[in-house]
Amino acid sequence: MARRALRFALLTWLLGACWIHVPGDRHRPRTPKVVRQSRPTGAISDQCYLVKESPALSKSELHERLALRKPLPERLALVPSHQGAPQDARLLNFNAAGQTVEVSLFDCGTVQMLEKHSSLWRVLLSDCDAVLPGTLVQIYDTTPRVEAPESADVAGGVKTTVLQESESARAAVTWNGMNGFSPSNCPREADGVHVAWRLWNCAQGACSLLHEEEDDKALVCEFGSLKKGILTMVVGETRRFWIPWDAPDRRFGRPVPERALPAGDLVVDLTVLGIEREAVFDYKLSEETLKLVNARERSLPVLASRAVGVGIQVFAWAMVYLHYLPPQEGSQVCQPDEILGSRSLVTSLIGRKNMCDLTGLGFAAKLCSAQFTSAYRQRRCGEPAIV
Repeated sequence: MARRALRFALLTWLLGACWIHVPGDRHRPRTPKVVRQSRPTGAISDQCYLVKESPALSKSELHERLALRKPLPERLALVPSHQGAPQDARLLNFNAAGQTVEVSLFDCGTVQMLEKHSSLWRVLLSDCDAVLPGTLVQIYDTTPRVEAPESADVAGGVKTTVLQESESARAAVTWNGMNGFSPSNCPREADGVHVAWRLWNCAQGACSLLHEEEDDKALVCEFGSLKKGILTMVVGETRRFWIPWDAPDRRFGRPVPERALPAGDLVVDLTVLGIEREAVFDYKLSEETLKLVNARERSLPVLASRAVGVGIQVFAWAMVYLHYLPPQEGSQVCQPDEILGSRSLVTSLIGRKNMCDLTGLGFAAKLCSAQFTSAYRQRRCGEPAIV
């Protein structure tokens, strides 16, 4: 009977090991990557919170900022009053005497505007075909605030909101492994994404632009606290993320130490430009990352946790062996004081709570030894097991 049980357990373990080590996903035919979008069509949409919850910029507000020596907005959005997509813009000059504003559009040229009346500007000169002279536009400050709006959603402990909707609709919902159901044209765990992003520092009570990348090829989806929100985005969509100072996982795009967000309160504007399916299998770690991974694998907590796992497996196999081991005739009778001593040791060890830290590993080993001794005495001496 014992031999049959051991054979069955060994066969089950071998089948499980073979199933685990079959590299099925690595040799599957690759899904064609999603067609890349050249660039986002605009910084914001006319349905985002900046348009609905914030007033448009006027000439008087710009004069007030200059009078109070406050910085002028770094990023703007030109929203046509009739038809047309919002345009991402950078403020070049504000002529207080002539009451004109000159901005630079993304890969399009410069636009000069004059305020017609409160918060409504008329385009005087334009080098961009998307904004022709005579067009009436409203100007919105897209510089984020420290606090997220009340309408923001929460994804992975990070507040986020949509700045620009994608032109492509979300596809049919499919199963996405650990993330449950999600649209099939969204990124998955093993996918890589091409992104355009802006990083804002909001540590001093006001946000200022730190870094900007218009086409960053992130080959792995290592986005830490932002990952849950990015896995729900589609190509062409722009989202804004508020990352608090106490966010523990600050990976951004690539493994540490290749890419990580700085400390402090941050805001990230991120646009998904393209998706590469299963790009994580083709990604090659840098030498710095490999050194960091090797050092982490050799650390004392990792080695201790592995030792505990091996000990638990050995203990389980020993218990199976003792269960099918018949008691021998003429075996030595156990002393009552030894059984009571083992029972008190087990009771004292069970009362301890910190069994997973380094100081509790010795107590866990003693507990396993006491349980093993109790089972051994139960089979050999006929004594009841310690529970």
